[in-house]
Amino acid sequence: MNNKVLNITTFTKGDIITRLEPIVYESDGFVETLYIGTKLEFLGIANACLYAKKISQSNTDNIFGLIFGNENTVLKLPLVTWSEGWGYYSEPDFLQINESNSKTQTKPRIDLSRIDNTYYSNLSTLELQSVLNKAKEEENYELANIINKILEGREK
Repeated sequence: MNNKVLNITTFTKGDIITRLEPIVYESDGFVETLYIGTKLEFLGIANACLYAKKISQSNTDNIFGLIFGNENTVLKLPLVTWSEGWGYYSEPDFLQINESNSKTQTKPRIDLSRIDNTYYSNLSTLELQSVLNKAKEEENYELANIINKILEGREK
């Protein structure tokens, strides 16, 4: 998946995003790495803040949930500081193993009946191209339009 750094205004509600770059404060040089690599669901922008919800990825998220927020926590971050440095979340290939804990990577099963941005945002570009071709073959233009928008967003 393309890890292109984007402005937060690029995303639409339901996109799965993460921080790709730290914030460096000019006053003291402090580097803020919070939310880099964290799977978040983009909720929107209002009152000069971005809103996102943390998506739990592992049991360790539950341990640290009290400190850093869990999957039920809605983050409210001021745009003046947090508008740049975002990208689409990409599940690392080495974490995609089957349930028997073997080292064999598994491909996600693609569900063509789903019509939602969040589900398809997590697929690789190659998988999205495959879904787009299948949607066109089946004359599913609504799905083809969703996939095209996701692909266009990654190319920017």
